[in-house]
Amino acid sequence: MSRDRYTWLLVDPKRPNRPLFAAPTAKALADKCGVHKGTVQKDVFEWEHGRLNGSRYRRVKGRPAGSWYGTGCSSAFYWIEVTRDKYELPLGVYDSVHALSRATGQSVDSIRSQVSRFEHGRQKKCRFRRVLKV
Repeated sequence: MSRDRYTWLLVDPKRPNRPLFAAPTAKALADKCGVHKGTVQKDVFEWEHGRLNGSRYRRVKGRPAGSWYGTGCSSAFYWIEVTRDKYELPLGVYDSVHALSRATGQSVDSIRSQVSRFEHGRQKKCRFRRVLKV
């Protein structure tokens, strides 16, 4: 039986397209946020089906390569590619900037500088995000 693998995200309520944390399971995200796992799953389900206008939680299909919680991982961040439209929905989650670079065809330095300029407010849009691992 094949099950879809998801990465669970905590997003900023004021800026819902900017993830703050990523976790491998709803329970891990719930533990980090201090809520029940069912709350996270219910909010994501209702948001995905249009019954909830705003949710602090999202789920993205796919998992980064490598191990979770920093063992065997090359950095303390997940790197996320987002869509170029106004919604900035996540397209892919990567374990390192090098994996993102290989997937997108851009250089590592280019991706890092774009994210840095975006995070410091010198650039209004960026198709990449850097999210702290839980």
